[in-house]
Amino acid sequence: MISDKIYNSVSDYFCPSDGSGALVLISKKNQDKKKKNGICYLNAHRLNPIMATYGNHIYFSNYDDQCFSFNTETGIRNQIKELPVPTFYNKNLLLGTINEEQNSCSSIFDLELRKTVKSFKKELFGILENDKFAGSEYWDFNKLHFGKITSDEIFEEDFSKHNYIFDGEKLKGLIYQVIGFFENSVLIHVAPKKILALSLETGQIVWALDDFIANKKVEDYFLFGRKGGSSQMGWHLDIDQSKIHLLSRYFYFTIDLDSQMSNLEKDFLDISENERLNITSTNLVGRKIYFRAEKGLHLSANVIGEFDLDTKKITWLFENPNNSYFTQPPRVSNNTLYALDSSDDLYTFKMS
Repeated sequence: MISDKIYNSVSDYFCPSDGSGALVLISKKNQDKKKKNGICYLNAHRLNPIMATYGNHIYFSNYDDQCFSFNTETGIRNQIKELPVPTFYNKNLLLGTINEEQNSCSSIFDLELRKTVKSFKKELFGILENDKFAGSEYWDFNKLHFGKITSDEIFEEDFSKHNYIFDGEKLKGLIYQVIGFFENSVLIHVAPKKILALSLETGQIVWALDDFIANKKVEDYFLFGRKGGSSQMGWHLDIDQSKIHLLSRYFYFTIDLDSQMSNLEKDFLDISENERLNITSTNLVGRKIYFRAEKGLHLSANVIGEFDLDTKKITWLFENPNNSYFTQPPRVSNNTLYALDSSDDLYTFKMS
């Protein structure tokens, strides 16, 4: 990994993961500028994490919930009143929020057809893939709504009945993460250690792994914190390998989706406290997981790195040279790695 340019005064950025389109640098200090040498500028507040791209257009909202399209070829933006505020997108489909005076709800908008293809009475936070959707209620992470976009039926599962004991306290079950779709099911991580597959055809539980860290000699506290906090849970679905991967805090877990068997592949507890990495958030790209982490006694993510799934080793690390922290895990596009820090510096690295 070779250090390349550093862009300053970048409040946020956008780079399509498939390498198509432009690198969009977002800042209130710049005016809208069309693409030049693969880069365009967007005058806006910090937009992380939700923007959507389709064709030559970027779709985003401002703090007043007004939605816009920005043409990277011409540098022209237009307001789109029928577009919901984006919360997730996949190819031509966008899941977003419609904020009304008395109530907020969600809809799925087709960017190609330029129309709403499904509406919900609740505000949902979730994922899309082809004809599938799944999301929890925005202010109620106990309830999951899921199904097929082309079907009138919407399934609901209330996880508050999945009570559990954590650190001697009885707590209601809640959704940590909607992981993804596998073999006509949606995969869910439910607090604190349960992984489930729910059928998109019947709404029923297909299988459940009640405790993915059982018999792995891992104390709950090391993975979840004292109250079972979920902020560092980030499973990644690997369809080709029929697995899900979790690189979090000091551990690397996998679950085989065919056998529903979990495995602790790696831990970093044998490293001294001053050098140990507390991994806080990740992105999966091919056979690599890119992460940000707190090194040693740091309380913020001062390090980014690359973890190889085949060797199960950290193959690259970069420590922030300034007294700043990285605000999100690195992203990869066009053989370039990007990482933004709290000083609004965007670091770029050419990948070998």
